[in-house]
Amino acid sequence: RGSGRGTGRRGRGRSNGPGGRGENRHGGPWRPPRRIDLLAELQERSLLPVIWFVFSRKGCDQAAARLARDGARYTSDAEAARIDEVVEARLAGLDRGDLAALGAGRWADRLRLGIASHHAGMLPVFKETVEHCFSEGLVRVVFATETLALGVNMPARSVVIDKPTKYDGQRIAPLSPVQYTQLTGRAGRRGIDDRGWAVMLWSPDFSFSDVAALAASRSFELRSAFRPTYNMVAGLLGRMPVEAARDLMARSFAQHQADASSSPVNLAGRFDAVASVLRSRGHLDGWELTASGSLVSRLFHEADLAVAEALHSGRLDGLSPPELASVLSAFTYEHRSPGRRPEVWIPSGAAYRRLRSIETDLDDLHRTEQRFGVEPIRSLETGFAPAAHRWAAQESFEALLDEGFSAGDLVRNLKQVIDLARRIAAVSPSPETAKAAREAVDALNRGVVAASGAMDETDAGAVTGTVPGAA
Repeated sequence: RGSGRGTGRRGRGRSNGPGGRGENRHGGPWRPPRRIDLLAELQERSLLPVIWFVFSRKGCDQAAARLARDGARYTSDAEAARIDEVVEARLAGLDRGDLAALGAGRWADRLRLGIASHHAGMLPVFKETVEHCFSEGLVRVVFATETLALGVNMPARSVVIDKPTKYDGQRIAPLSPVQYTQLTGRAGRRGIDDRGWAVMLWSPDFSFSDVAALAASRSFELRSAFRPTYNMVAGLLGRMPVEAARDLMARSFAQHQADASSSPVNLAGRFDAVASVLRSRGHLDGWELTASGSLVSRLFHEADLAVAEALHSGRLDGLSPPELASVLSAFTYEHRSPGRRPEVWIPSGAAYRRLRSIETDLDDLHRTEQRFGVEPIRSLETGFAPAAHRWAAQESFEALLDEGFSAGDLVRNLKQVIDLARRIAAVSPSPETAKAAREAVDALNRGVVAASGAMDETDAGAVTGTVPGAA
Protein backbone atom coordinates (compact mmCIF):
# COMPACT_ATOMS: atom_id res chain seq x y z
CA ARG A 1 0.00 0.00 0.00
CA GLY A 2 1.53 3.30 -1.04
CA SER A 3 1.53 6.22 1.37
CA GLY A 4 2.39 9.72 0.23
CA ARG A 5 2.22 13.33 1.27
CA GLY A 6 0.06 15.88 -0.54
CA THR A 7 1.92 18.25 -2.83
CA GLY A 8 2.40 21.84 -1.74
CA ARG A 9 0.13 24.40 -3.33
CA ARG A 10 3.06 26.48 -4.54
CA GLY A 11 5.40 23.73 -5.63
CA ARG A 12 6.57 20.19 -5.04
CA GLY A 13 10.13 20.81 -3.92
CA ARG A 14 11.53 19.59 -0.64
CA SER A 15 11.35 21.91 2.32
CA ASN A 16 14.46 23.32 3.95
CA GLY A 17 13.38 22.86 7.54
CA PRO A 18 13.99 19.70 9.56
CA GLY A 19 11.39 16.99 9.17
CA GLY A 20 9.75 18.61 6.18
CA ARG A 21 8.94 22.08 7.56
CA GLY A 22 9.99 25.40 6.03
CA GLU A 23 9.79 26.86 2.51
CA ASN A 24 9.20 25.13 -0.80
CA ARG A 25 11.63 25.35 -3.71
CA HIS A 26 9.99 28.54 -4.98
CA GLY A 27 10.73 30.33 -1.71
CA GLY A 28 7.10 30.46 -0.58
CA PRO A 29 5.57 28.85 2.48
CA TRP A 30 4.25 25.31 2.31
CA ARG A 31 0.50 24.88 2.47
CA PRO A 32 -1.93 22.08 1.61
CA PRO A 33 -3.03 21.92 -2.03
CA ARG A 34 -6.51 22.98 -3.06
CA ARG A 35 -8.80 19.98 -3.09
CA ILE A 36 -9.72 20.43 -6.75
CA ASP A 37 -6.00 20.53 -7.68
CA LEU A 38 -5.12 17.38 -5.75
CA LEU A 39 -8.12 15.57 -7.20
CA ALA A 40 -7.03 16.58 -10.69
CA GLU A 41 -3.63 15.04 -10.01
CA LEU A 42 -5.20 11.86 -8.63
CA GLN A 43 -7.42 11.66 -11.71
CA GLU A 44 -4.42 12.16 -13.99
CA ARG A 45 -2.66 9.27 -12.25
CA SER A 46 -5.79 7.05 -12.49
CA LEU A 47 -6.18 7.04 -8.70
CA LEU A 48 -9.93 7.63 -8.59
CA PRO A 49 -12.32 6.72 -7.02
CA VAL A 50 -11.16 8.34 -3.80
CA ILE A 51 -12.48 8.64 -0.26
CA TRP A 52 -11.37 11.92 1.30
CA PHE A 53 -11.58 11.74 5.10
CA VAL A 54 -12.65 14.98 6.78
CA PHE A 55 -13.22 14.72 10.52
CA SER A 56 -16.48 16.64 10.82
CA ARG A 57 -19.92 16.30 9.28
CA LYS A 58 -20.07 19.99 8.42
CA GLY A 59 -16.59 19.82 6.88
CA CYS A 60 -17.66 16.96 4.59
CA ASP A 61 -20.72 18.83 3.33
CA GLN A 62 -18.77 22.05 2.83
CA ALA A 63 -16.00 20.25 0.92
CA ALA A 64 -18.49 18.58 -1.44
CA ALA A 65 -20.39 21.84 -2.00
CA ARG A 66 -17.19 23.82 -2.64
CA LEU A 67 -15.90 21.27 -5.13
CA ALA A 68 -19.18 21.45 -7.04
CA ARG A 69 -19.10 25.27 -7.00
CA ASP A 70 -15.54 25.19 -8.36
CA GLY A 71 -16.86 23.43 -11.45
CA ALA A 72 -15.53 19.92 -10.85
CA ARG A 73 -17.22 17.03 -12.63
CA TYR A 74 -16.24 13.36 -12.64
CA THR A 75 -19.12 11.79 -14.60
CA SER A 76 -20.11 11.43 -18.23
CA ASP A 77 -23.60 12.34 -19.45
CA ALA A 78 -24.54 8.65 -19.47
CA GLU A 79 -23.30 8.19 -15.89
CA ALA A 80 -25.19 11.29 -14.74
CA ALA A 81 -28.36 9.89 -16.32
CA ARG A 82 -27.82 6.57 -14.53
CA ILE A 83 -27.39 8.44 -11.22
CA ASP A 84 -30.71 10.20 -11.85
CA GLU A 85 -32.37 6.80 -12.26
CA VAL A 86 -30.88 5.51 -9.01
CA VAL A 87 -31.92 8.63 -7.09
CA GLU A 88 -35.46 8.53 -8.48
CA ALA A 89 -35.86 4.86 -7.54
CA ARG A 90 -34.42 5.33 -4.04
CA LEU A 91 -36.53 8.38 -3.18
CA ALA A 92 -39.76 7.21 -4.80
CA GLY A 93 -42.71 7.49 -2.45
CA LEU A 94 -41.06 9.86 0.02
CA ASP A 95 -42.81 13.08 0.94
CA ARG A 96 -41.62 15.83 -1.42
CA GLY A 97 -41.92 18.48 1.28
CA ASP A 98 -39.66 16.48 3.59
CA LEU A 99 -37.14 15.96 0.78
CA ALA A 100 -37.12 19.68 -0.04
CA ALA A 101 -36.52 20.55 3.62
CA LEU A 102 -33.60 18.09 3.65
CA GLY A 103 -31.92 19.69 0.63
CA ALA A 104 -32.42 16.66 -1.61
CA GLY A 105 -32.14 18.77 -4.77
CA ARG A 106 -28.67 20.12 -3.94
CA TRP A 107 -27.54 16.68 -2.81
CA ALA A 108 -28.72 15.08 -6.07
CA ASP A 109 -27.05 17.82 -8.15
CA ARG A 110 -23.67 17.07 -6.54
CA LEU A 111 -24.21 13.34 -6.91
CA ARG A 112 -24.80 13.86 -10.64
CA LEU A 113 -21.30 15.39 -10.81
CA GLY A 114 -19.79 12.30 -9.19
CA ILE A 115 -19.32 14.12 -5.85
CA ALA A 116 -20.84 13.21 -2.48
CA SER A 117 -20.45 13.45 1.27
CA HIS A 118 -21.03 10.55 3.66
CA HIS A 119 -21.53 10.84 7.42
CA ALA A 120 -23.86 9.85 10.25
CA GLY A 121 -25.76 13.14 10.14
CA MET A 122 -27.16 12.39 6.69
CA LEU A 123 -30.52 10.82 6.06
CA PRO A 124 -29.77 7.08 5.82
CA VAL A 125 -31.47 6.75 2.42
CA PHE A 126 -29.08 9.45 1.14
CA LYS A 127 -26.08 7.56 2.53
CA GLU A 128 -27.30 4.28 1.06
CA THR A 129 -27.73 5.93 -2.34
CA VAL A 130 -24.17 7.29 -2.17
CA GLU A 131 -22.88 3.82 -1.28
CA HIS A 132 -24.79 2.26 -4.17
CA CYS A 133 -23.54 4.81 -6.71
CA PHE A 134 -19.98 4.50 -5.40
CA SER A 135 -20.06 0.71 -5.69
CA GLU A 136 -21.30 1.05 -9.29
CA GLY A 137 -18.40 3.37 -10.11
CA LEU A 138 -20.70 6.33 -10.72
CA VAL A 139 -19.50 8.50 -7.84
CA ARG A 140 -15.74 8.99 -7.74
CA VAL A 141 -15.15 11.51 -4.94
CA VAL A 142 -16.65 11.02 -1.48
CA PHE A 143 -15.88 13.27 1.48
CA ALA A 144 -16.47 11.15 4.57
CA THR A 145 -16.02 11.11 8.32
CA GLU A 146 -14.11 8.27 9.93
CA THR A 147 -17.34 6.31 10.52
CA LEU A 148 -17.09 5.17 6.90
CA ALA A 149 -13.90 3.29 7.84
CA LEU A 150 -15.93 1.14 10.24
CA GLY A 151 -18.44 -1.33 8.88
CA VAL A 152 -19.27 0.24 5.49
CA ASN A 153 -18.12 -1.67 2.42
CA MET A 154 -16.86 1.15 0.19
CA PRO A 155 -13.29 0.37 -0.93
CA ALA A 156 -11.61 2.97 -3.14
CA ARG A 157 -8.52 3.20 -5.33
CA SER A 158 -7.07 5.81 -2.98
CA VAL A 159 -7.83 7.68 0.22
CA VAL A 160 -6.89 11.18 1.32
CA ILE A 161 -6.58 12.13 4.98
CA ASP A 162 -7.39 15.82 5.34
CA LYS A 163 -5.50 16.34 8.60
CA PRO A 164 -3.17 14.18 10.71
CA THR A 165 -5.09 15.20 13.84
CA LYS A 166 -8.67 14.93 15.04
CA TYR A 167 -10.79 15.85 18.04
CA ASP A 168 -10.98 12.86 20.41
CA GLY A 169 -13.81 14.21 22.57
CA GLN A 170 -11.52 16.20 24.84
CA ARG A 171 -8.73 17.67 22.72
CA ILE A 172 -7.17 17.80 19.27
CA ALA A 173 -4.86 14.78 19.13
CA PRO A 174 -2.70 13.09 16.46
CA LEU A 175 -4.18 10.08 14.70
CA SER A 176 -3.29 6.82 16.40
CA PRO A 177 -1.76 3.92 14.44
CA VAL A 178 -5.08 2.06 14.72
CA GLN A 179 -7.02 5.04 13.33
CA TYR A 180 -4.52 5.52 10.50
CA THR A 181 -4.72 1.83 9.59
CA GLN A 182 -8.53 1.86 9.63
CA LEU A 183 -8.65 4.90 7.34
CA THR A 184 -6.00 3.79 4.86
CA GLY A 185 -7.42 0.27 4.85
CA ARG A 186 -10.13 1.58 2.51
CA ALA A 187 -7.54 2.09 -0.24
CA GLY A 188 -7.34 -0.71 -2.79
CA ARG A 189 -10.31 -2.61 -4.24
CA ARG A 190 -10.13 -6.38 -3.90
CA GLY A 191 -9.86 -8.06 -7.28
CA ILE A 192 -9.42 -4.71 -9.09
CA ASP A 193 -6.34 -2.93 -7.71
CA ASP A 194 -2.98 -4.54 -7.00
CA ARG A 195 -2.31 -1.79 -4.44
CA GLY A 196 -4.02 1.12 -2.75
CA TRP A 197 -2.77 4.66 -2.28
CA ALA A 198 -3.00 6.85 0.82
CA VAL A 199 -2.32 10.59 0.74
CA MET A 200 -1.77 12.61 3.90
CA LEU A 201 -2.07 16.37 3.39
CA TRP A 202 0.79 18.55 4.59
CA SER A 203 0.49 20.05 8.06
CA PRO A 204 2.90 22.48 9.77
CA ASP A 205 2.66 20.45 12.99
CA PHE A 206 3.25 17.01 11.48
CA SER A 207 6.51 16.24 9.70
CA PHE A 208 7.19 13.69 6.98
CA SER A 209 9.00 11.52 9.53
CA ASP A 210 5.90 11.67 11.75
CA VAL A 211 3.79 10.36 8.87
CA ALA A 212 6.33 7.64 8.08
CA ALA A 213 6.38 6.53 11.72
CA LEU A 214 2.58 6.46 11.81
CA ALA A 215 2.37 4.38 8.64
CA ALA A 216 5.04 1.94 9.84
CA SER A 217 3.70 1.50 13.38
CA ARG A 218 2.23 -1.83 14.37
CA SER A 219 1.91 -1.11 18.10
CA PHE A 220 -1.85 -1.53 18.37
CA GLU A 221 -3.36 -1.68 21.83
CA LEU A 222 -6.19 -4.22 21.94
CA ARG A 223 -8.71 -4.31 24.75
CA SER A 224 -11.45 -6.84 25.19
CA ALA A 225 -15.00 -5.50 25.24
CA PHE A 226 -16.30 -8.84 26.48
CA ARG A 227 -18.38 -8.29 29.63
CA PRO A 228 -21.11 -10.42 31.17
CA THR A 229 -24.44 -8.56 30.92
CA TYR A 230 -27.61 -9.12 32.92
CA ASN A 231 -29.32 -10.64 29.90
CA MET A 232 -26.34 -12.90 29.20
CA VAL A 233 -26.09 -14.21 32.77
CA ALA A 234 -29.85 -14.72 33.06
CA GLY A 235 -29.92 -16.45 29.68
CA LEU A 236 -27.15 -18.88 30.63
CA LEU A 237 -28.65 -19.67 34.04
CA GLY A 238 -31.99 -20.32 32.37
CA ARG A 239 -30.38 -23.00 30.19
CA MET A 240 -27.81 -24.75 32.36
CA PRO A 241 -26.40 -25.18 35.89
CA VAL A 242 -24.22 -22.41 37.28
CA GLU A 243 -20.89 -24.26 36.89
CA ALA A 244 -21.63 -25.03 33.24
CA ALA A 245 -22.62 -21.40 32.70
CA ARG A 246 -19.35 -20.15 34.21
CA ASP A 247 -17.36 -22.63 32.11
CA LEU A 248 -19.09 -21.60 28.89
CA MET A 249 -18.50 -17.93 29.71
CA ALA A 250 -14.78 -18.60 30.26
CA ARG A 251 -14.46 -20.56 27.01
CA SER A 252 -16.20 -17.80 25.08
CA PHE A 253 -13.93 -15.24 26.70
CA ALA A 254 -10.88 -17.21 25.53
CA GLN A 255 -11.89 -16.44 21.94
CA HIS A 256 -11.39 -12.70 22.57
CA GLN A 257 -8.22 -10.63 22.75
CA ALA A 258 -8.09 -9.71 26.42
CA ASP A 259 -6.40 -7.07 28.51
CA ALA A 260 -4.68 -7.87 31.78
CA SER A 261 -7.68 -6.83 33.89
CA SER A 262 -9.95 -9.38 32.23
CA SER A 263 -8.54 -12.78 33.20
CA PRO A 264 -10.89 -15.80 33.34
CA VAL A 265 -10.76 -15.55 37.15
CA ASN A 266 -11.88 -11.92 37.04
CA LEU A 267 -14.55 -12.84 34.52
CA ALA A 268 -15.98 -15.46 36.88
CA GLY A 269 -16.03 -12.81 39.59
CA ARG A 270 -17.95 -10.45 37.34
CA PHE A 271 -20.37 -13.25 36.46
CA ASP A 272 -21.07 -13.82 40.15
CA ALA A 273 -21.38 -10.07 40.83
CA VAL A 274 -23.96 -9.68 38.06
CA ALA A 275 -25.81 -12.71 39.42
CA SER A 276 -25.76 -11.12 42.89
CA VAL A 277 -27.46 -8.00 41.54
CA LEU A 278 -30.09 -10.17 39.83
CA ARG A 279 -30.64 -12.11 43.05
CA SER A 280 -30.88 -8.96 45.15
CA ARG A 281 -33.48 -7.52 42.76
CA GLY A 282 -35.63 -10.66 42.89
CA HIS A 283 -34.73 -12.03 39.46
CA LEU A 284 -32.89 -15.07 40.84
CA ASP A 285 -33.93 -17.45 43.61
CA GLY A 286 -30.62 -19.04 44.48
CA TRP A 287 -29.41 -19.84 40.99
CA GLU A 288 -32.89 -20.32 39.50
CA LEU A 289 -34.63 -17.68 37.39
CA THR A 290 -37.82 -16.16 38.75
CA ALA A 291 -40.63 -14.93 36.48
CA SER A 292 -39.03 -11.49 36.27
CA GLY A 293 -35.62 -13.11 35.69
CA SER A 294 -37.06 -14.95 32.70
CA LEU A 295 -38.08 -11.55 31.34
CA VAL A 296 -34.50 -10.28 31.76
CA SER A 297 -33.19 -13.30 29.83
CA ARG A 298 -35.41 -12.43 26.85
CA LEU A 299 -34.62 -8.70 26.61
CA PHE A 300 -31.58 -8.05 24.42
CA HIS A 301 -30.70 -4.41 25.03
CA GLU A 302 -27.90 -2.41 26.64
CA ALA A 303 -30.38 -1.29 29.34
CA ASP A 304 -31.74 -4.84 29.66
CA LEU A 305 -32.31 -4.93 33.43
CA ALA A 306 -33.74 -1.39 33.65
CA VAL A 307 -36.20 -2.07 30.82
CA ALA A 308 -37.17 -5.47 32.26
CA GLU A 309 -37.87 -3.97 35.68
CA ALA A 310 -39.92 -1.14 34.17
CA LEU A 311 -41.92 -3.70 32.21
CA HIS A 312 -42.36 -6.11 35.13
CA SER A 313 -43.43 -3.33 37.52
CA GLY A 314 -46.09 -2.01 35.13
CA ARG A 315 -44.33 1.32 34.54
CA LEU A 316 -44.90 0.92 30.79
CA ASP A 317 -48.57 -0.10 31.05
CA GLY A 318 -51.49 2.13 30.10
CA LEU A 319 -49.57 4.46 27.80
CA SER A 320 -50.64 5.53 24.32
CA PRO A 321 -48.27 4.65 21.44
CA PRO A 322 -46.76 8.19 21.32
CA GLU A 323 -46.36 8.22 25.11
CA LEU A 324 -44.74 4.79 25.09
CA ALA A 325 -42.39 5.87 22.29
CA SER A 326 -41.29 8.92 24.28
CA VAL A 327 -40.65 6.84 27.42
CA LEU A 328 -38.72 4.14 25.53
CA SER A 329 -36.54 6.81 23.91
CA ALA A 330 -35.10 7.60 27.36
CA PHE A 331 -33.57 4.09 27.40
CA THR A 332 -32.10 4.37 23.90
CA TYR A 333 -31.01 8.00 23.45
CA GLU A 334 -27.51 9.11 24.40
CA HIS A 335 -26.52 12.78 24.37
CA ARG A 336 -23.11 12.97 22.71
CA SER A 337 -22.63 16.65 21.97
CA PRO A 338 -20.20 18.61 24.14
CA GLY A 339 -21.68 20.87 26.77
CA ARG A 340 -24.64 20.56 29.10
CA ARG A 341 -27.63 18.41 28.25
CA PRO A 342 -30.52 20.67 27.25
CA GLU A 343 -33.67 20.81 29.34
CA VAL A 344 -36.58 19.27 27.44
CA TRP A 345 -40.32 19.47 27.72
CA ILE A 346 -42.08 16.10 27.95
CA PRO A 347 -45.25 16.50 25.85
CA SER A 348 -47.38 14.15 27.98
CA GLY A 349 -48.10 14.33 31.70
CA ALA A 350 -48.50 10.55 31.87
CA ALA A 351 -45.15 10.00 30.15
CA TYR A 352 -43.49 12.54 32.46
CA ARG A 353 -44.77 10.79 35.59
CA ARG A 354 -43.67 7.36 34.34
CA LEU A 355 -40.20 8.67 33.53
CA ARG A 356 -39.87 10.13 37.04
CA SER A 357 -40.93 6.79 38.57
CA ILE A 358 -38.48 4.85 36.39
CA GLU A 359 -35.70 7.27 37.36
CA THR A 360 -36.42 6.58 41.04
CA ASP A 361 -36.28 2.82 40.38
CA LEU A 362 -33.05 3.25 38.44
CA ASP A 363 -31.44 5.18 41.31
CA ASP A 364 -32.20 2.21 43.56
CA LEU A 365 -30.74 -0.18 40.97
CA HIS A 366 -27.56 1.91 40.81
CA ARG A 367 -27.14 1.60 44.58
CA THR A 368 -27.45 -2.17 44.27
CA GLU A 369 -24.89 -2.25 41.46
CA GLN A 370 -22.51 -0.13 43.51
CA ARG A 371 -22.84 -2.51 46.45
CA PHE A 372 -21.78 -5.49 44.33
CA GLY A 373 -19.17 -3.65 42.24
CA VAL A 374 -21.04 -3.91 38.93
CA GLU A 375 -20.70 -1.19 36.30
CA PRO A 376 -24.01 0.70 36.44
CA ILE A 377 -26.54 0.82 33.66
CA ARG A 378 -26.51 4.35 32.31
CA SER A 379 -29.17 6.77 33.49
CA LEU A 380 -32.22 7.78 31.48
CA GLU A 381 -31.82 10.59 28.96
CA THR A 382 -34.99 12.37 27.94
CA GLY A 383 -33.49 14.59 25.23
CA PHE A 384 -35.16 12.68 22.39
CA ALA A 385 -38.55 12.17 24.07
CA PRO A 386 -40.30 15.15 22.39
CA ALA A 387 -39.14 14.10 18.91
CA ALA A 388 -40.20 10.46 19.47
CA HIS A 389 -43.62 11.58 20.71
CA ARG A 390 -44.17 13.99 17.81
CA TRP A 391 -43.18 11.47 15.13
CA ALA A 392 -45.35 8.73 16.67
CA ALA A 393 -48.20 11.28 16.73
CA GLN A 394 -47.85 11.55 12.92
CA GLU A 395 -46.18 14.95 12.63
CA SER A 396 -44.11 15.57 9.50
CA PHE A 397 -40.39 14.93 9.31
CA GLU A 398 -39.90 18.55 8.27
CA ALA A 399 -41.52 19.63 11.56
CA LEU A 400 -39.18 17.34 13.52
CA LEU A 401 -36.11 19.13 12.17
CA ASP A 402 -36.82 22.04 14.54
CA GLU A 403 -35.93 19.75 17.48
CA GLY A 404 -32.26 20.47 16.74
CA PHE A 405 -31.21 17.04 15.45
CA SER A 406 -29.70 16.31 12.05
CA ALA A 407 -31.77 14.16 9.68
CA GLY A 408 -29.45 11.21 10.19
CA ASP A 409 -29.56 11.51 13.97
CA LEU A 410 -33.36 11.71 13.91
CA VAL A 411 -33.70 8.55 11.84
CA ARG A 412 -31.05 6.65 13.79
CA ASN A 413 -32.65 7.47 17.14
CA LEU A 414 -36.14 6.68 15.87
CA LYS A 415 -34.84 3.33 14.61
CA GLN A 416 -33.47 2.61 18.08
CA VAL A 417 -36.88 3.32 19.64
CA ILE A 418 -38.52 1.07 17.03
CA ASP A 419 -36.06 -1.71 17.84
CA LEU A 420 -36.81 -1.52 21.58
CA ALA A 421 -40.57 -1.27 20.99
CA ARG A 422 -40.43 -4.47 18.93
CA ARG A 423 -38.64 -6.22 21.77
CA ILE A 424 -41.26 -4.96 24.25
CA ALA A 425 -44.05 -6.22 21.98
CA ALA A 426 -42.43 -9.66 21.90
CA VAL A 427 -41.89 -10.14 25.66
CA SER A 428 -44.39 -7.94 27.53
CA PRO A 429 -46.46 -9.89 30.09
CA SER A 430 -49.29 -7.40 29.47
CA PRO A 431 -51.23 -7.94 26.21
CA GLU A 432 -52.32 -4.27 26.26
CA THR A 433 -48.73 -3.04 26.55
CA ALA A 434 -47.61 -5.43 23.80
CA LYS A 435 -50.39 -4.02 21.60
CA ALA A 436 -49.35 -0.43 22.37
CA ALA A 437 -45.75 -1.33 21.49
CA ARG A 438 -46.80 -2.81 18.14
CA GLU A 439 -48.85 0.30 17.39
CA ALA A 440 -45.87 2.47 18.34
CA VAL A 441 -43.72 0.54 15.86
CA ASP A 442 -46.28 1.11 13.10
CA ALA A 443 -46.55 4.82 13.96
CA LEU A 444 -42.78 5.32 14.01
CA ASN A 445 -41.76 3.16 11.05
CA ARG A 446 -43.03 5.35 8.20
CA GLY A 447 -41.81 7.83 5.60
CA VAL A 448 -38.09 8.48 5.50
CA VAL A 449 -37.61 6.25 8.56
CA ALA A 450 -39.13 3.20 6.85
CA ALA A 451 -37.23 4.01 3.64
CA SER A 452 -33.89 3.77 5.43
CA GLY A 453 -32.13 0.42 5.43
CA ALA A 454 -32.02 -2.00 8.32
CA MET A 455 -30.15 -0.57 11.28
CA ASP A 456 -27.05 -2.42 12.31
CA GLU A 457 -26.48 -3.42 15.92
CA THR A 458 -23.89 -0.70 16.46
CA ASP A 459 -26.48 1.96 15.69
CA ALA A 460 -29.13 0.12 17.65
CA GLY A 461 -27.02 0.07 20.78
CA ALA A 462 -28.35 -3.45 21.26
CA VAL A 463 -26.43 -6.12 23.11
CA THR A 464 -27.25 -9.53 21.74
CA GLY A 465 -26.35 -11.17 25.02
CA THR A 466 -25.60 -14.48 23.36
CA VAL A 467 -22.53 -16.57 23.99
CA PRO A 468 -21.19 -18.99 21.36
CA GLY A 469 -22.54 -22.44 22.10
CA ALA A 470 -25.26 -21.18 24.44
CA ALA A 471 -28.12 -21.56 21.98
